[in-house]
Amino acid sequence: MAATSFFPCPCSRAFAETHLPLSSRASSSFTSSSSSSSPHLVGLISARVRTLCIRGRSAELDRAISAFDEWGPNPPPFLYKSLIKALHRTGLHRRALRALVAMLHGATAFPDDAAIFVLALQASAQLAALDVGEQIHGLLLKSRPLSAHGGVSLANALAHMYVQCGSIDLAWQVFERMPDKNVISWNTMIAGCARAEDLESARKLFDDMPDRNIVSWNTMISGYARTGRPEEALALFLRAQEVGFPPDEATVVAIVAAVADLGLLSFGKAAHAHAVRLEFSIAGALGVSMIVMYSRCGSVEAARRVFAEIPGKNVAHWTAMIGGLAAHGAAEEALELFQEMLGEGMRPNHITFVGLLNACSHGGLVEEGLRVLQLMGAHGVELQSQHVGCAVDLLARSGLVEEALAIARAWPREVQAWTALLSACRRRGDAAGVAKAAAERLMELEPGDGAAYVLLSGVYAGQGNWEQFGRARRAMTSRGLDKVPAHSWIEVGGARHEFAAGDGRHSRRREIYATLSAMALHLSSADTPIDLQFPS
Repeated sequence: MAATSFFPCPCSRAFAETHLPLSSRASSSFTSSSSSSSPHLVGLISARVRTLCIRGRSAELDRAISAFDEWGPNPPPFLYKSLIKALHRTGLHRRALRALVAMLHGATAFPDDAAIFVLALQASAQLAALDVGEQIHGLLLKSRPLSAHGGVSLANALAHMYVQCGSIDLAWQVFERMPDKNVISWNTMIAGCARAEDLESARKLFDDMPDRNIVSWNTMISGYARTGRPEEALALFLRAQEVGFPPDEATVVAIVAAVADLGLLSFGKAAHAHAVRLEFSIAGALGVSMIVMYSRCGSVEAARRVFAEIPGKNVAHWTAMIGGLAAHGAAEEALELFQEMLGEGMRPNHITFVGLLNACSHGGLVEEGLRVLQLMGAHGVELQSQHVGCAVDLLARSGLVEEALAIARAWPREVQAWTALLSACRRRGDAAGVAKAAAERLMELEPGDGAAYVLLSGVYAGQGNWEQFGRARRAMTSRGLDKVPAHSWIEVGGARHEFAAGDGRHSRRREIYATLSAMALHLSSADTPIDLQFPS
C-alpha cells in the first residue's frame, strides 16, 4: 500500500473535496459556525440523531444535519459518531463519510473512539470505495499502531472493507497481522475467499478456525452451492447436523439451491418440511429457492403451490415461477402469469424477460417473443447478452435461421447468441452453412473451447455428411481441445442416477436403452425428427 494513497493529516481537504462530493447544502451544514453551544442543545441534537437511527427517515436526517449545524464550529466527537451512525444505517454512506471528514477537519486531537472508524469503514465497504477505505487505513496507521485503536473490531472492519471492495489480498494481510482473532475475523475471510471462488482457501480457513457459529457453516455451504459444487454443500450440511448445529433460514436457502442442482426431490421436500416446522418465512429468498428447486426437480405443481402460498410476492417470486413454467413448456401460462404480475404493480427485471423469452422459444411463440422484446424498453430493461441469445434461439428453433443469423451478426461478440444459433442448427439438422458460420465465429471468440467443434460435427452427423464430420473432429483433436461430457441425473426410489451422453456404464443400461428404443418406435410418426444415438 503506497504511502501517497493516504491523506497526510486530519486537515487534508483533498480527501473531502475529491473523494466525497455532496450537495453544497449538505456540505455547508458541516462547516457553518453560526450558533453558540449549550448543554441543552447537545442533549436535543443527540436525542434527535438517536431517534433517526431507529426511524431511519431521510427527511428527518436532513433536519438532524440542520440541528447539528447549530452546535458551532467544533461539535464533540460523540455527536459526530451519532450522526455518522444514523447516516450509515439509513443508507446514506457517502454522507456518513463526509461527516467523518468534517470531524477530522475540526479536531484538535485524533479521536480515541475506534467505533467512529468502524462505522466509516463499513460505509466504505457499502460503497465499494477502496480508495477511501485505504486512506482511512493509512490515517489509522499514521496516528498510532493499529492494535492500539480498538483491537479486533477495527481490524475486522478493515478486513471486511477489503473483502467487499474485491481486494482479497489486502484482506489477507490484515487478517494475518491480527494479534487476536475472533469468529467474525474468520467468517470475514471465509466469505471473502468464497466470494472470490477460492473454495479451497475458504475450506482451509473453515477447518482451521477454533470456533464456528452458524454464519461459518452457512457461508461455507452457500459458497459451495453458489459455485456449482452442490455435492460438497450437501455433505457439509450433513456434517453440521452431526455436530449439532441447527440450520437457520439461510442454511435452508443454500441447501435448497444445492438440491435444485442435484435434482434430489425427496431431499428438497424434507428441507421444505423442516422450514415449515420451524416457521421460516417464504416471503423472501427461501420462497424463491423453493420455487426454483421444485421446478428444476420436475415438480412444477409443487412450485405452483409454494408460489400461491407466498404472501406479498416480490419480483423474484414472480420471475422464479415464470422461469419454472418456461422450463416445463407451459409458455402460455408463463405469459399469463406475467400479465398478472404487471396487474399487481410489479416491475419486471432483466431475469423476468429471460424467462419469458425462454417460454416463447420452447413454445414456438415467435410473435409473442418479439412482442416481449419490444416490452423490455417500455419497462426500462436494457437488452443484455442473455436476451440476445434467447431471441436467436427463438427464431432458429422456429426455422427462421437467416433472421437468427442477422441478430447474431448484430452482436458479433456475444458468445451466447452464436452458441444458441449453432445449437438450434444441430437440433434442426439443416442449415449447415449457417452452422459453419456460427461455429467459425465461436472458434474465434473462444479458441480454447471444443464445444463449437462438437456441435458442428453434430450438424454434419445429422445430415449424414461423414466426411465433414471427420474433418471437424480431427480439427478439434489437432488443437488439443476436448469437451467435458455433459451429465444429467434423475432421482428414482430415493436414489440418484447419473448419466452422460451415450452412457454405457449404468448397471441398468440394457433396460434403459430398450425403453428408449420403444419410445423412438412409438414416436416414429411424429413431425419432429428423432435423434437417438445408442452406444454399441
